[in-house]
Amino acid sequence: MYHHHLKHIAMAAAAVSLSVSCVRDDGGNHPAREYVRVGMTVPAFSVSGEGGRTFDSPEGFAGRTTLLLFFATWCPDCQAELPVIDAVWQTVAGEPGYDVVAISRGGAEGRYEQSPDILSRYWKDHDLRMPWYLDGDRSVFDRFASAGIPRVYIVNAEGVVVWQSAAPELDAAGYLALLRQYR
Repeated sequence: MYHHHLKHIAMAAAAVSLSVSCVRDDGGNHPAREYVRVGMTVPAFSVSGEGGRTFDSPEGFAGRTTLLLFFATWCPDCQAELPVIDAVWQTVAGEPGYDVVAISRGGAEGRYEQSPDILSRYWKDHDLRMPWYLDGDRSVFDRFASAGIPRVYIVNAEGVVVWQSAAPELDAAGYLALLRQYR
């Protein structure tokens, strides 16, 4: 009974985090629109990353429970989130059945720009080890939401979103518990 009660509290907290504005980057005061929600299949997309690595959806999710993160290196909330997600990746990297996919959401040149050079330098400067992928023109992110990062999804082995949050406030143990819960 106690565990059941905790699950409802966690679900309520996740719902509240979706309604609270995280990093606002669309210039508006309206809530971000969510295009991919819990219960929906992840849309098809392809991203390239570090060292020519690619990730293709939906096949990249098949057979694994995946933590999917959208971030940008200029975003203060993302800067706080990246070491936490990296710790999760370091824990599950050797475990079959789990994955972490970190996608940098690009934008216009200048302040919001993301590039392989920017990402490689940031990874090196902050001693991050998880692989990164780049959505330089925001075409992938825009399939998921209209604004707001960091944005985290847990995707099950069938490619269905089972949990999501914008600007979550979880530590690595919290994310690991979610991954294992939805395995």
